[in-house]
Amino acid sequence: MQRLVDIVIERIGGLGGFGLPGSHLESKGEVASTSLSPAVRARVDLLFATYGKGKAAPAKGADGFSYKISRTTVNGVEVITVPEAEVPAELRDSVTDRLK
Repeated sequence: MQRLVDIVIERIGGLGGFGLPGSHLESKGEVASTSLSPAVRARVDLLFATYGKGKAAPAKGADGFSYKISRTTVNGVEVITVPEAEVPAELRDSVTDRLK
């Protein structure tokens, strides 16, 4: 049985420059929204409502992280960028680091 993945999360920035152009480091995770608690799904919906109009929130501090969150809905793929402090732990915990 194939695992349903409809949320992709990428950590961007920080001292290592994760996910930035020219970086050899990638921090990425995938989560099925059906595996999240109702409270976390509601939090994700709120993040998309808040940041979904193309409003990217910068990371706090010079070496802070932002997270790019993509989700697939019936209307297509939606993408937002939010500061680390806004991301639910269940999504942050899905991210793993690897060399490209």
